[in-house]
Amino acid sequence: MLQSNNFILSLNYYLNNQSCHLFHSNINTTTIDFDPNSSLIFTNQSTIAIVLRTTSLSTSTSTTTTAVPVWISSGSMNNARNGHTASILFDGSVLVVGGSNSNGYLNTSELYNSSTGIWTLTRQFNVGREDHTASVLSNGQVLIVGGYNLSGAMVNVNLYDPLANIWTTGKRLNIAREDHRSVTLVNGKVLAIGGRNTAALSSSELYDPLTDTWTLTGSLNSAREDHTASVLNNGKVLIAGGMDVNVLKSAEIYDPSTNIWTLTGNLKMARSHYTATILFDGKVLVAGGFGASSVLNSAELYDPSTGVWTLTGNMVNARFGHSACVLANGNVLVVGGYDGTVYLKAAELYNRSSGTWTSIVDMNFARLFFTQSVLLNGKLLVTGGQSQKGIILDSTELY
Repeated sequence: MLQSNNFILSLNYYLNNQSCHLFHSNINTTTIDFDPNSSLIFTNQSTIAIVLRTTSLSTSTSTTTTAVPVWISSGSMNNARNGHTASILFDGSVLVVGGSNSNGYLNTSELYNSSTGIWTLTRQFNVGREDHTASVLSNGQVLIVGGYNLSGAMVNVNLYDPLANIWTTGKRLNIAREDHRSVTLVNGKVLAIGGRNTAALSSSELYDPLTDTWTLTGSLNSAREDHTASVLNNGKVLIAGGMDVNVLKSAEIYDPSTNIWTLTGNLKMARSHYTATILFDGKVLVAGGFGASSVLNSAELYDPSTGVWTLTGNMVNARFGHSACVLANGNVLVVGGYDGTVYLKAAELYNRSSGTWTSIVDMNFARLFFTQSVLLNGKLLVTGGQSQKGIILDSTELY
């Protein structure tokens, strides 16, 4: 018998090793009762208390322990890649696109089935690239924008249709760009921001899926690349940091109703190659990155209601080129990256209530410039990236 808070949740039983695989929602604590002749494999980030009860005519015992979440291999992609993108599709599968490896810039893409753990190559698109962006449109298609290959920064745009499993060519950008950021707005349009051509860009442009057109919109106050872009709860877009010639601490807000960029409060510390994560309360958490002279372990919070940045607890590890995501319990998981000396497999959790960071179990492989995706079942999928020795990885892991 398996019982979790009086509910039987999604459970797989494997006859060959008589084990149960539990898929549980990401709540803070869970108590699980089970018969002593069964075993459980935990792949969830929640803290889980296990109560083992055995009963005979004369004795009864109770043991409580805490299960430690683990990273498990989720198979290999068909192509090793870094500098790629990963997008969650409406059916819960993950589309990984492009990137590069020892064979050059990739025009391949593949789908991860979260139910089976199997990777399947899709159709190829026309031009290989890395450092592009991928945005899921309201119709379920995926828009691939810009990027870089041997020809330099790119104007190329492609659309993937999951239902037909085909790639089509979209209208080109007005300005070639790589290391830019793209976000899908509340109105369904896609905003491509900044990046680099021969130098950092201040331009931004809007894509309308209904007409397949790009329109230049308001320019940033500061040209920048390797920044972050976050759609706030009010529909406006926050960009912060990045670099032009120097690492930046300035931040700006884009208003879709006016197409105007307005300066907001500066970051406490200039940073690029960092992460920005929107919390449940609407604030934005930025963490790590490369600062004016060193790799950072600092983190700060942006309050959209005041436009002010506030320092919060420092990470355990300084890092850049890492990834971050919000878990279902509202906390933030940061993994991988580079601390200035070694590539990291270290992972840590930010507690939004206490503002503190705690180390958790390491990934199986150190990774830089990889992707991290939160699946519909609450698990986390990391894919590819680069290892310490410069080897491009095809491995993937689930947390």
